[in-house]
Amino acid sequence: MPTRPQGRCTEPGCTNKATYRGRCDAHQDTWIRQSQHTQKINQALWNRVRRQALRRDHNTCVMCGQPGNEVDHIREVADNGSLYDLNNLQTLCHVCHLQKSYRMSKMRRMKSKQDKQTKSITQDIWQKYGLESQ
Repeated sequence: MPTRPQGRCTEPGCTNKATYRGRCDAHQDTWIRQSQHTQKINQALWNRVRRQALRRDHNTCVMCGQPGNEVDHIREVADNGSLYDLNNLQTLCHVCHLQKSYRMSKMRRMKSKQDKQTKSITQDIWQKYGLESQ
C-alpha cells in the first residue's frame, strides 16, 4: 500500500521536505525543545523518586482509581513546586493527567490575564492623578 509523500517543513520560510513530525532535518533541534525545568532534571534522581511515588500509590490513579503510570507534580514546578519531593508527587492515569494539566494551564492563563488588567487599571489611576506609576 503506498504511503503519502512527506510535505514541506512547517518552519516559516523553509521550503525543504519534512523528514520527521513536519520538520526538515535542519529544523529538528528547534522543534524538540524542552521546558526549563526539564533541561535541569537529574534523570537518575527523578527515576528513583518516580518509582517511589508509583509504589506508594500502588500504580493507581489518585483521582479516578484506574491503573496509573504517570507521575504528576501536585504543585507545578512552574509555580515553584518541588521537583523531587515525594510529598509533591501523585500517580495519575493518562486521562486525569491531561485534565489536570489543562486545568492548571487555564488557571495560569486566567491569573496572568487578571494581573495584566490590574496593572493596567493601576497605571490608569496613577496617570489620572498625574503621578508616576510605580
